[in-house]
Amino acid sequence: MIGDNPAARLLVILEEGKNHASHANCRSVWKKLLQLEAEPDSVLMSRLGKVMELPDQIITILKKDFPNQSSTTSHWSNQVNNAFSQQNLNGQWAEFSTHIDVHTIMYLRLSADLIQTKSPTNLIDPLEVKELREKVSELLAELLESDFNPEFKEYLARCLQKMLMAIDEYRISGALPIMDTIEGAFGHAFFNAGYKQDLSNTKFGSKVFSVLSSVADTMTLALGVPMLPQAFGTYIELIKST
Repeated sequence: MIGDNPAARLLVILEEGKNHASHANCRSVWKKLLQLEAEPDSVLMSRLGKVMELPDQIITILKKDFPNQSSTTSHWSNQVNNAFSQQNLNGQWAEFSTHIDVHTIMYLRLSADLIQTKSPTNLIDPLEVKELREKVSELLAELLESDFNPEFKEYLARCLQKMLMAIDEYRISGALPIMDTIEGAFGHAFFNAGYKQDLSNTKFGSKVFSVLSSVADTMTLALGVPMLPQAFGTYIELIKST
């Protein structure tokens, strides 16, 4: 993958898909591609829907940043959209994969390159993603076993559960949704005094700041904004001091 942009994410999924046998079951291939072998079909359908959103995201970015390149999107976007609309999850993988020809891959790679030149991003190592997930999961487990007031516990638990889902979907949706959940977890402190009190003046709250700051540092590097961790530290200090 070239970077953390929707074209690069779609490209790597489609290229991996070309490695699967055309006679394989379509549902099974998607579960392997999206690393969902142990998950129910409901999770597959949700993730597949987010993959299907990538072409529109790519075209939106290209129209904004590279308006003269609109002609390069028509072939690959038509092929990808046809692949999704004509596939049968109970049928053979060929019903999807035959639409992904060499030109689709070539033009999509061009789109990924263009987006990367405008907004340079970096990939997070899968092992690092796994480590971050484990930290957030441990934090959530500790929160659920705590005796904090229900309002604090319920709101933060929702944020952490949403963050775990965003981390699981990183290879599809990238780093931005993860950052959004971190902003929600901390931003709520400016609107709820009780939440801020539990977050700022408890040992567990310090752990929340530590873990989520670590996640934020990694995500901002992935997004290519190295100055953001420093600003984020200032943001945290503001929460604690107000």
